[in-house]
Amino acid sequence: MKLESSSSLLVTVATTLLTAVVINGKTLITKPDFITQCRTDDLEFNRCLGRNFQAFFTEWQEGLLSPKYVGDLDPLFVKRISIEQDLRHPVSMNANLHNLEVKGLKETRVENVSFDLNDLLAKVTLVVPKLNIHSDYTITGRILSLALNGNGKAFIRAEHVEIKLLIRFKLRDEDGLTFMDIDKLHAEIKEVGGFGIRLDNLFHGQKVLEESAHVVFNENWHEFYEILRPAIKSAIENIVTERLSKIFANLPATFIIGELPTAAEFYG
Repeated sequence: MKLESSSSLLVTVATTLLTAVVINGKTLITKPDFITQCRTDDLEFNRCLGRNFQAFFTEWQEGLLSPKYVGDLDPLFVKRISIEQDLRHPVSMNANLHNLEVKGLKETRVENVSFDLNDLLAKVTLVVPKLNIHSDYTITGRILSLALNGNGKAFIRAEHVEIKLLIRFKLRDEDGLTFMDIDKLHAEIKEVGGFGIRLDNLFHGQKVLEESAHVVFNENWHEFYEILRPAIKSAIENIVTERLSKIFANLPATFIIGELPTAAEFYG
């Protein structure tokens, strides 16, 4: 049995991170040892900047700015992801994933970084080797002739998730320091090397039907992944934006780029 996804599916996604609400962090006065001040006249500038981005994922410790301001990345807790689709299509579903526990982000590798100082635009390539998600779920919909209607525990795994980030910054001067605030961040999932999903109690205890559905899901994981892609993309954008925004808002930009102009100099 083969799934056929429809390009006309209507998808809306809502993602809410379960994090502490803190108005302001604590501006770092001393550069952390794991951050390197990169020079724009250095031929290795982009590689140097890449090491700093890597540190934001793997070296940054909770409490460095202020308690719980930038929380642990692994595990990461997400309150809710919702998927709403046009149920008239043969492959469609409405689903809510809630109380998500996401593991694997700590192993994120920064593969490539380029930065345009004139436009304050960074292009970043990330690879997450393995991503595991445990959550509660509710779902209605259909996969061809198979009607979906259930609730219970969900497990989702993804392997070799390659993500392209496009980040536009804006400079801000405050208290004699210059900061690079994130103005916009766009994420695109370029590649997924493997994907699997299991939904316990999918048919309210009908185990034979449940196992048959999982065979269909995982034999046709590319198509099933495409259904979930917008939700995963939105979650990644929110997670990365929240984490990096908090870091850049309180980390003086000259700790990262040595010859960065002030906002007053840059904008005239």
